[in-house]
Amino acid sequence: LPQLFAGLKHTPYISSLVGTPIPTKSKYKRFPYWVSSATLQGRIMETKNKSLLKAINMVLNEVSTVKKEGENKHHHYSYATEEDVLKTVRPAMLKAGLMILPVKQEIIELSERGKFTRIDIRAVYRLSHLSGEFHEFSICASGIDTMDKALPKALSMALKYAYFQVFNLAKGDDPD
Repeated sequence: LPQLFAGLKHTPYISSLVGTPIPTKSKYKRFPYWVSSATLQGRIMETKNKSLLKAINMVLNEVSTVKKEGENKHHHYSYATEEDVLKTVRPAMLKAGLMILPVKQEIIELSERGKFTRIDIRAVYRLSHLSGEFHEFSICASGIDTMDKALPKALSMALKYAYFQVFNLAKGDDPD
C-alpha cells in the first residue's frame, strides 16, 4: 500500500501512469492536459485507519486488472469504460465493506475552441469502510465534447480513475 500514496506529501499531482505529470503542448495553460486525463490528490492515510487499510488490501488481493471492453473506432484503440471498472471492482468492495461516494465536484476551467467544449473538474471522493473509517481524496479530470457531454465525460473519467488509483488497478494488456 505505500506505493499507492508515495509522493503525495511533496507532489501535488500524481499521474495514473508513472507517478509524474506529463504535460503536452496545449492552449490550456492553467490546467495542463495529462496523458491519463486524471490525477489523484490526497493526504497520506493515518495508521489509525486499520480497518480501512485491511479492506483496501482485501480488494487489492481479489482484483488486479480491468479488461478493456470499450473501443474507440475512430482512433482505433480499446479502453476500460466506467462500467468495466465498476463490474470488476464493485463485488470485491462490497465483500470488504467499502464504498466510494462523491463529496464535491467543482469546475476548474471551462473553455471553448471551435466546436469543442472542454471542462476541467476537481472531484472529491470519500472512500468509506463499514467501521466508519474513511479517507477523502480528489481527482482532477477533463472532458471534451462537441455537444453537451463534456461534463458527464469529465465526471466519468474522475470516478473511473478514482477506482484505478485507490486499488492500483492495471488496465488490460497495454497502458492507457
